[in-house]
Amino acid sequence: MYIVPSNPVLILFSIVTINLKSSKEIPLEIINRLKKNSVFDEVIVINPILPIVSGNGNELPFNTIGSLLEYAGKNKLDMGDAGLIYEKCKSGLSKRVLIKKMENIIVTIENSIKTGLEGTIYKDRILHQQSHFIENAERDGKILKNSVTNKI
Repeated sequence: MYIVPSNPVLILFSIVTINLKSSKEIPLEIINRLKKNSVFDEVIVINPILPIVSGNGNELPFNTIGSLLEYAGKNKLDMGDAGLIYEKCKSGLSKRVLIKKMENIIVTIENSIKTGLEGTIYKDRILHQQSHFIENAERDGKILKNSVTNKI
C-alpha cells in the first residue's frame, strides 16, 4: 500500500532560466565567467537589438493619452517635450543621448524620402515606378487632393 499526499507533485527535471537584459552588450569576460560556472549547463547570449530596455523600474509620468494631455497641459509642454520626458523615464537615458537618437532617426527618415523621390528604374521589374501618377490623379480628381498620404 502506498500513501499518496493529497497534492502530489512529480518533478522529472528542473531547468532554471536566468534572463539578463541590458541596453549594451555583455562583456565577453563576464560571459566566459558564467560559462565556467558549474551552476549553468548552457549560456546563450543574444546581443541587444534595440538600445532601450523597457521596464527598468522608473515611474512614468503618464501612460494613457488622457494622462499625457493632462501632464503636458499642467506642465506647459508641447508633445515633443512630453515625449522626451517619457522616453527619458522609460529608457533611463539622458536628454542629450535621446535627442541625438531622435536626430539620427530624422536623418534616416529624410534620407529615405529623398532616395524614394529620386526614383529608381529596374529593367527587370514587372511593375515599374508608380509615384509619378499621383500628381496626375490629383489633378484629374481621381484621388483626394492635398492628402497627407499623397505627399509621402
